This record gives sequence, structure tokens and C-alpha cells, in this order.
Amino acid sequence: MIQPSSHHIGILDYREKSKNQFGDRDIAWMVAACNQFLRNELKRLFPDEPIWTVEYYTSISSIDLALVWPMALMDDDGLPSALGHHYSRWGLIGAAVDCLNRTLDDILSTMLHELEMCFNPYIVEWMKLPDGRETPREAGDPVQWSMFDYEVSQKIGGVNQTKTFKVQNMVGARYWDPNANGDLDIKGEVAAAHHWPLPGYRVIRDGTKRYNEFGNVAAGAQFGARKFGPGSRTWSLLRQAPTINQEGNGQWVASLDQGHFGGDTPQQALDFLRKSLLPA
Repeated sequence: MIQPSSHHIGILDYREKSKNQFGDRDIAWMVAACNQFLRNELKRLFPDEPIWTVEYYTSISSIDLALVWPMALMDDDGLPSALGHHYSRWGLIGAAVDCLNRTLDDILSTMLHELEMCFNPYIVEWMKLPDGRETPREAGDPVQWSMFDYEVSQKIGGVNQTKTFKVQNMVGARYWDPNANGDLDIKGEVAAAHHWPLPGYRVIRDGTKRYNEFGNVAAGAQFGARKFGPGSRTWSLLRQAPTINQEGNGQWVASLDQGHFGGDTPQQALDFLRKSLLPA
């Protein structure tokens, strides 16, 4: 794997409309949560990788972009229906996270999700699936709708304090190892290497085709187009965010713009939608 020249992430606050939603104390909890997540949970899942650190910076002029990767808190990250994304442009790595009209738990969960950029920053790690197709080595995508309570600790004014957030599960390096068994994800709900479907999605490379494959989903789920914007570090034929709902007759319908595709299961409906986007 290509290694970056440094292992530091700088959180930057570019919010305007959402400034009144949370302040510096909350950002301090975000920094503490990211560092604890990297030091404990992600280090266990990626034992051969270095431990990354996270710090809050008041200005982007305070950091060297070649050494510190920015994670920007934005009102909107600029990608339609996306909650956040990470990217590689002109050799620089970074991430952006939506904050407007979102809870602190939701924002932090997206921030932790985007830490997956630490483990495949240049999208050169494509993993072979048992059926011959390939998928990128993404830690958050395959299980991004599987949530759990996460207790974060930090010292404030010399006093140890704890706070619990609801965040998403992640998979580790062993998830792509066909010889591995156990310790494949944080929650311990992934049964085996390449276990699928899971409560998330994955980008698939099949010859010249690129598309999203959705796992176990629930009615009303929003599929944020993370990392799929123009110029971003991962891309797919699916450029926007479909929704899926169950009709009164029990049929599932996946919708994108003016297109609606029905199926007996969520996966079947999404498969029909996906196939409609593929080149003939």
C-alpha cells in the first residue's frame, strides 16, 4: 500500500448557517472521539497500519496540506444527497462533512466513517471478491447503516468526563482476507471474510463497469453518494442518492430522479435501478 508522508488529520470549521448548532466544546468531543476511535477500534482492525492523530486547527493556513489532511466541517459538502465524502485531488487527501440540520451524533458518525481514508487514501487497493469482481478497501461503506453506542472519554479542566454517541460500525483488514476468521469488524457481527450482504454498500469494479451494490437496507434509507462526485477519489455510475420504500402491496420501490424500479426485496429493486444505469 502507498503510504502518506504523515499520519495526521486536521479538523477545520467552515460552517456558516450551522454555526449555532454546536460550538468549540462539541468540536473538542469530536477530536477526542476521532483520536480514541483511531487509537483503539481502528488500530485493532488494522493492526499493521500506523496510528493516526487528529487535531483541531482554526485556519487552513496553519497547516501544511502535504503533511496534515484536512477534514472540513461544512454546512453542505457540495455533493447532492451526500452526508460527507473524502477525496484525493492533485496528490492531496482530505474530507468534508455536512453539518446543517444534523445532530451531533450524525455528524460524528460521518466523521468517523470518513476516517477510512487513512487506510486506502489513493484508491489503489482493490480487493478481489470470490466471484472475480473487485471492491475498494473501504472500512466504513460495507456496514455504514449498522450503528452502536460509543463511549468517549476525555479530560476537561483536569476532570475525566465521558459522553456516549451513536456511531456506525466499520470493518477491518481481515474482512478482505479469505483465510481470516473473527475480529472482522468493531461490533463482531460480520461472520466471515467477504460476508455479504451487510447493512451498507460497496463499489464494484467488474471489467470496465463501475457500480454500487447495496446490501441490507430498510425502508426510507438514504444512500448518500459518498466519494462519487466529479474529481473525487472514488467514482461510480451512480451519481445521486436513490431512496427505497415499501409500497402498500408489499413491493419495494427504488427511486432516482424520475425513475422508479420495483422488486420483491430491497436488493432486487436496487439491482433493477443499478442495471438501468449501466451501459448497454
